[in-house]
Amino acid sequence: MGGKWGEMLREVDNKYGHVVRAGPNYLFVSDLDLIKKTNAIRSSHTRGQFYDAIRLRPTEDNNISVRSETAHARLRTQLAPGVSTARM
Repeated sequence: MGGKWGEMLREVDNKYGHVVRAGPNYLFVSDLDLIKKTNAIRSSHTRGQFYDAIRLRPTEDNNISVRSETAHARLRTQLAPGVSTARM
């Protein structure tokens, strides 16, 4: 794409709408409300391979990149005290 990925996605969005099927198992989504709904806690939607690309270390998941709901819940529990306003 040569650094023009964002421009290409904008063109796709303008031409086809906010949800575009890019392959058998891939969607481009630019609707913020839909993104919030699919990423919500206990959503029936699962995280795809894209999340592997946002690992800080290629072989280790973090709270954002982990795809397993069980592992994500465990990490969220460990991080909760650090972001809780009750501890401030």
